[in-house]
Formats: sequence, C-alpha cells, structure tokens
Amino acid sequence: METLTPAAKKLASEAPSFRALKERTDAGTLRIVFVLGLPRGGTTATERFLYEALPFDAQVNEPSLLGLPDGSNRLEPVFRAVLEASDNATTILVKEVSNKVLPATIELWSAIARWWVVVVRQPRLQLESRLVSMLDRVDSGALAPHFTPEDASIGGRRVTSTRWRDAWRRMKCERDYSQLGEGAARLCLLHPFCLWPDVQASILGSVRCTEMNDLSSLDEAACARIVDWRLGWTALEKHLQALDLLETPPDVTIVDFSSVQADGGAGLREKLRRSVFHGASHTPARRPFAWCAHRDRWDDGSWTRWYGGPCFAEARSAQIEAPRKAPVPTSALPPFLRPALADASRAWARLVLLDARALPAVPAPGVDHVHDWACASYGRADDGVLIEAERVVVGGHAVVTPSPSPAPY
Repeated sequence: METLTPAAKKLASEAPSFRALKERTDAGTLRIVFVLGLPRGGTTATERFLYEALPFDAQVNEPSLLGLPDGSNRLEPVFRAVLEASDNATTILVKEVSNKVLPATIELWSAIARWWVVVVRQPRLQLESRLVSMLDRVDSGALAPHFTPEDASIGGRRVTSTRWRDAWRRMKCERDYSQLGEGAARLCLLHPFCLWPDVQASILGSVRCTEMNDLSSLDEAACARIVDWRLGWTALEKHLQALDLLETPPDVTIVDFSSVQADGGAGLREKLRRSVFHGASHTPARRPFAWCAHRDRWDDGSWTRWYGGPCFAEARSAQIEAPRKAPVPTSALPPFLRPALADASRAWARLVLLDARALPAVPAPGVDHVHDWACASYGRADDGVLIEAERVVVGGHAVVTPSPSPAPY
C-alpha cells in the first residue's frame, strides 16, 4: 500500500477485498487483465472473445453494476466480486465500462491490474447504440412508472410527438432519432447508478437527489453533465488522464472495436498472448462466461427490465463478427447528442491515431466510411488530424439501410 497516494490509501482502507487482491498481485500469485471501454463500444464482445481465446482462469463482467443504493460502501462489493472470482485462479479478466467507473478508483485498479485493454469505437456508431440501449428500457418497463410506452412526455417535456411505443418502433426501424424531444434526455438520467451518492458527488460535485423521480427534475446543467457521463467518452477521458498521472502506469493497449471486428480480434489476442501469457496457447478448463458479477443483487424482474432485455438479449457467441453496420448521418441523431459527437470525434481520433499505445487500424473497406478514413489516416502525427476527424465524424454523411434490428454491437 506504500505506493498508493493518500487519497487512494483512504479508499483502500474502505475495501478489505482490494487489499487482499493487492497482496496477491504483489506476491505474484494473481495476474489481472483489465478491459475498460465505452458502453455499447464492443467491450463485452471483446471480453468474451479474449476469455475464450486465451488461457484465463476466470472473468468478472462489470463488478460495478450494483443496482440500487443500499446504504453500503460501493468499493467493497466491487472488489469482493473480483476477489471471489480469483479463488483457485492465477490469471483473470475483469471488464468495466467507463461510465460505471469513478475516476477516484482508477489508481486502485491500476495497482492490481498490470495489463489494461482500452476499447473505443467510432462515435457515430457508439452513440447511436448507446442511445438505443438507454431508451429501450422504456419498452422493457424499467422506467415505469416515471415513463411508459404509452406516454409521450415527461415532466412537461416532449419526448415524442405520438405515443412512445409507436414512435420508437419507427425510429429504430428507420435508424432516425432526430425527432426525439428534450424530454428524451431526461429519460437518460433514470438509472439506479445515478442515485448512488458517490456517483452524484463525482459527476455533479454534490448529492442532489435520492429518488428516481427527482433525477428527471434536475436543472439543465446537471442533466447535461449526467447524460454526457453516461455516454462514456467524458468518463473515459478522465480515467486516462488519471492513468497519465501515475508514476508507474499499467501496460495499456488501446484498440478500436471496428479494427477488432476487421481482423476477428487476432491482433489484440496476439498482443496479450505475448505480453501476458508469454506466448502460451494452451487453454485450460475454466468456468462458463458470467454475464453479471452481481446478478444476486437484482431480483429476476428488475434484472430482465434493466439488463436482461435491453443489453444482454442477443445470443452472442465468443466469435467477433465482421463489421457490417454503416453509421447513421449526424442529422439522424437527436439534437441533445450532437454536441457530444464533436467532442467524442476528437477524443476518438486522438486515441486511435495519435496515441502510441494504440494497435494499428485494420481495414474493412466499404462498410463504414469513418473507419475507412481512420485506416487511411493511420500513421499521421499532426494535430490537424483531430480537426479533420471532427469534419469526417460530424459532417460526414452515410447511406443507412433501415433495419428493425441493427447489428448487435
């Protein structure tokens, strides 16, 4: 614990499971690979692929997915889930999404996870998928009674011009969300994670509310900050900034999910096979892939409404699917998402084109013109590429094939 900063030591004092994990990693009896990426950015697909392709003994999917606040400390159950998975294991894989991880915990994760995989995705694809995953919770019943499929507004703010059920079905089929009103941003606030006091303190600077209904009544500035955090990009940038401040940062590999799709994950698999497993290819018997580290904290109905339907409904295999999803034009996104798109475009280009820790872009011609541009621009080291990225991502157009069920990622 001597290497931790005072702030991290204080957090560690509240989580005995973290201290137990650090003892094992310091002693060399446990190795942890940490996957961190954007929500709806291909992180779970990447996690499952790596787990099946490399000799990991166990994995933990989103240990920060804790459900509603229960008055307890958040840190201890998060690290307890990892500690329990490490029983009779020497190498484990842990995955978190950026919006569920608070910046204050980054130093703790880096203290026990020597290898990190940071997964990003071109913003027009990621933001559409993220929007759909958040708003699909209306149809699943998770947001009732605050908003139901029969409603069209929340707190006097328009969400859709007609009944939600009909409007949302049409929007998803056409992949055009431009007619969503300002009330749709309020729906994005309604999540158990946002009620935890330390989450509000981290995002807003103070604790503003304790009930779900109060979230939708926050002022405009607070609403914008929470929506921005839940999209994932601001959170990820803060996490990477925290890593940059460490005297001894972990071994970080940055990958763009479209490139992972393009080569079937081969480049990332080989990088970890060499750096973590020293070239070993033997795959031992291991536990089945576990979709949720804290499934027992959710009753069956709540789990189905919040995650079973909106997030984990697809029967995915461990194989990475090739890219087949064209991005929607910027004009198809709702107005409240468009400012985030510009910021995300620069962050994405900075990570995949200018960061030395990024794996090379892998072409998949003709599917996604934004990814095609990134592949053509790989190797550039000038800041002008960030300006060009914003022009390509925000200003570019795309021919979108309507689909009632877009590609799963």
